[in-house]
Amino acid sequence: MITIDTKQLPKGWQSVRLGEYVKKVGSGITPRGGEAVYLQSGIPLIRSQNVHLNRFEMKGLAFISPEQDKQMKETRVLSGDVLLNITGASIGRVCVVPSELCPANVNQHVCIIRTDKTIEPSYLALYISNPDFQMFIANTESGATRQALTKAQIEDFQVPVPPLEEQKRIVAIAQKADRLRRTRRYALQLSDTYLRSVFLEMFGNPVTNPEGWDILPLNKLCTNITDGTHDTPDRLPSGVPFITSKNIRPYQMDLTDLEFVSLETHQEIIKRCNPSFGDILYTNIGVNVGNAVANRLKFSFSLKNVALLQPNHKILNHLFLESLLNNEIFKRHIIQISSIGGAQKFISLEVLRNISVIKPPLPLQEKFAQIVQKFDRLRTQQREADRQAEHLFQTLLHRAFRGELTSQNADDEPESLLLEEIRAQQAKAKAEAKTATQAMGDAAEYIGTKAKQQDIEPIQLKFPGFE
Repeated sequence: MITIDTKQLPKGWQSVRLGEYVKKVGSGITPRGGEAVYLQSGIPLIRSQNVHLNRFEMKGLAFISPEQDKQMKETRVLSGDVLLNITGASIGRVCVVPSELCPANVNQHVCIIRTDKTIEPSYLALYISNPDFQMFIANTESGATRQALTKAQIEDFQVPVPPLEEQKRIVAIAQKADRLRRTRRYALQLSDTYLRSVFLEMFGNPVTNPEGWDILPLNKLCTNITDGTHDTPDRLPSGVPFITSKNIRPYQMDLTDLEFVSLETHQEIIKRCNPSFGDILYTNIGVNVGNAVANRLKFSFSLKNVALLQPNHKILNHLFLESLLNNEIFKRHIIQISSIGGAQKFISLEVLRNISVIKPPLPLQEKFAQIVQKFDRLRTQQREADRQAEHLFQTLLHRAFRGELTSQNADDEPESLLLEEIRAQQAKAKAEAKTATQAMGDAAEYIGTKAKQQDIEPIQLKFPGFE
């Protein structure tokens, strides 16, 4: 249980047991017949996939008939209810139900928390979503084979509760920071989405090949296709970086949870698999199967359970291959022909080596690579801005529920400074989104007028701020 030091709380705050300040805590049921009885319209049935951290996701929303809703009247959702996922991998995700969705209902994986007038629903959702409380939830699950939260555990939640007006003020500040996060993510997603569109515009569907490009097995386009060690070497607090599938994302490597091995282990591994700059790292096993990233690192590392593709640069551009492997159409194609499944998803090296791949003329591949390189610079800045916005939001939550946004003395940072930082970053984020949009327009104009001609003149794209 999270313990709250009441002596550290500002004047007027109190630490309360949630069960004493709610009108309802309870989950729903799945209608008899399950998904077979779901409708295209009717009464919304909220499931765990709809509940995210401080965000309601409409995608995947199911519907039931008014008759079924009547049978489930005890679990109806009302405007202002807090929704909390209580089972499975999404346990702890929480948001306030959108008022326009009500009346609605929930299934057994979602708990309704209906507060009294003492606690603002959005304040409670923010508190439950903060990293400290999410870690607490992860450590207090019950159930032998399945993650789960019980009604009693939820009612025992300890919550720091300021006066109602202060709750609303904290929510208002947090919402400003959250809008900044969303703006940053939108700019980043805009760039990623557009590059996928550029690929399809220049090369067409890579499976059906409407452009009639040459088709070759991948091993004819690469000088080597292998993979990292299958062993489990001892990890060290420092040493040579050891990259596994968890570090591989589409178009990027996530090094936030990097592990290390000894130099001796590394030297043994690279006898089989020695990545170079520009090689493609490809996850061919596990839950992240099918992710590809071009190696942009300038230091040596070892690989485990990650395939290494070394393109023949005389006929295959590595950035073209990176985008091809990350293309959702092509990714589904590889998975389908691999017939992967079971407890562990797996794409064998044999399948990779023999997969049929389009081979457009190298000059056209290089045109595409130039566009990618331009956007790489933009996306690097966008990712850093996204990280900063996320850090600001999490720092705000950390301070808010310790009462540190409530000025106690002259040494406290004024709220106005925090709001000014949020406003400044918001303005910068909007400007960057505009820059990305303008850059995409320039790229689109080029593609529409020149790319199909397969000319070999250098691309001249104007990216504001990147000339």
